Amino acid sequence: MTTKKKTANARLAHEAFASVFAGSREEGRVPRILQEPLPPRTAAVPTPTRSRRAVRPTLELPLEGFTHPRDGQASKIALEFKAVLARESKAVAQVVYEVIDQTVGWNAVSGYEGQREWAPLSLQHFVHACEMSISQVQKGVKTALSHGYIIRRPLRSPSEGYEYAIRWRTEAPANPA
Repeated sequence: MTTKKKTANARLAHEAFASVFAGSREEGRVPRILQEPLPPRTAAVPTPTRSRRAVRPTLELPLEGFTHPRDGQASKIALEFKAVLARESKAVAQVVYEVIDQTVGWNAVSGYEGQREWAPLSLQHFVHACEMSISQVQKGVKTALSHGYIIRRPLRSPSEGYEYAIRWRTEAPANPA
């Protein structure tokens, strides 16, 4: 590009943007929009008050086990599961949910409905039911076991697979919410 064209382009650019910028070259050119004061902010969303926060129960992970439905919960899914959903990874939550579904929410094909304490589940079952990869399932099962949300025992032999169950509290909570 020739010097004449560069000068012409610079002049055109200066003319095009001169109305946007204010100030002299010595002051430094600042966009005019930044120099004008902003209108006062209006609160579109009310800020939460202390009383609203106090109404919400805190979610605590069930480190001592889940509350058993026979101990007065109306929901078939343990209330503590809400804390697992909020605070654990998706893989852990899906594994724990699948164990809850296969035990507390069990519905056999034969028409028998009810609950069972233990469910024989393979890793492939979790892969298909939870729509996760085998590595995600393994990580979810390992974490759920180590955090004490679920328990497992081998079937006749470890090569046949495992049965899984929810780890229930040994006694009802002192102050059920």
